[in-house]
Amino acid sequence: MLDDNKLQCIQLIVKGESKTEIAKLIKVSRKTIYNWIEDEEFKKELSEMREESKNRAKEIINNEAVKAAKIVVDLMQKAKSEKVRYGAASDILDRGLGKATSRMELSDSREGEDDVSVDVLDQEIKEIDNE
Repeated sequence: MLDDNKLQCIQLIVKGESKTEIAKLIKVSRKTIYNWIEDEEFKKELSEMREESKNRAKEIINNEAVKAAKIVVDLMQKAKSEKVRYGAASDILDRGLGKATSRMELSDSREGEDDVSVDVLDQEIKEIDNE
């Protein structure tokens, strides 16, 4: 079981505080904090708290996504600046359809066939040229 100092340390790490600041706040040395970080139980709790923090952040973002989308649509429709309207429209298209460079799908119809050597291709080109 982790003591209160270790739990407080984990909470501060997850919040993004520096090891130096954490050491001052909980009145231990930085070396102690680095030793704790090597402890398996500490690592496990830190990992769980980080995951929980990420999940809370995702939930906040998901709750605001509709509002954010409405703002972008509103900008696209009502902004005075053509640049802003274009940017909003482009953002909507990119998010809905994917950026042009990421939409390109390549497939190899020769899947399962043997690769053709350069010599064979050169020979076929010569035959076509001679026809």
